[in-house]
Amino acid sequence: MFPPYYVTNLDTQPERWQRMEKVSQFIGRPITRIPAASPSEFKNKSYFSEQLQRPLSFPEIGCFYSHRKVWEKILSGPSPYAFVFEDDAVISPKITTLEEFLNKESFSFDIVHIENPRKGPFFLT
Repeated sequence: MFPPYYVTNLDTQPERWQRMEKVSQFIGRPITRIPAASPSEFKNKSYFSEQLQRPLSFPEIGCFYSHRKVWEKILSGPSPYAFVFEDDAVISPKITTLEEFLNKESFSFDIVHIENPRKGPFFLT
């Protein structure tokens, strides 16, 4: 069984979604679009991050709300895990190697966050 692949994408960025549809064909896995949160959906207009020790920007707040939509989708689905990407992600076809590993092994993690270290601060959990 393949895990679901989810991509957050703003309604105002259809060209990014079109690119992700091509990525889906390239990696051989279906990708489900989750509409990203827009500022009008924000319950609070400002948040302070204890982890980062600074206020979050509007894009960061939007990212949080968008990913929360995906977490809710994962929790309501049958798969024990899913892959979650933003619409500018570069995904290798070798992602299926990770799928195979996760299907064979038992694991105990909640989130694995992988990001390009040249893009800025990153962490693995």
